[in-house]
Amino acid sequence: MISLKALRIGNERGYIFIMALLAMLIMASLGILIFDLTTKDVRTTIKLVGEKKAVSAAENGMQTLLQAFNPQVGAVVDPDNACPGLGGYYQVSLNDAATCYSFTAPSTPTSGSSFFPMGGYSISGGQQWGLIRYNTTITGTNTNSMSKMAVDVGIGNGPSESSTTYR
Repeated sequence: MISLKALRIGNERGYIFIMALLAMLIMASLGILIFDLTTKDVRTTIKLVGEKKAVSAAENGMQTLLQAFNPQVGAVVDPDNACPGLGGYYQVSLNDAATCYSFTAPSTPTSGSSFFPMGGYSISGGQQWGLIRYNTTITGTNTNSMSKMAVDVGIGNGPSESSTTYR
């Protein structure tokens, strides 16, 4: 006959094994949760830095476009500054090949006024001077974080004469 004491010791050993498995499961779940939370923070930080770099690239593209824009020729950008792997994009700096910008060809607006008179430039005799507006979209991108920022820009070029007076 099996004694009650021997039966109880055997049951306690199984109970301890199950408790040890449960404790290991809880510790593993806690470790996975901590790992997941820390990697999400790192991914969010990388995304935010990439978005800031994309905005900075768009601003740099706007400055470059303002310096290089000529209505008769268009915008001329150095082709040696091309972004690797992205056709039509240009590098912001040689130190960061992942941050680039591009822009569409500037064109006069299809709706609304494209001429804005400038005060102080009108001369008697029917001549009126002002700015001619050209619209473009500048896109900054950061390929490391897959971030992109598009900005619609209106460029004023002038002073230009709007009258049809023959001189």
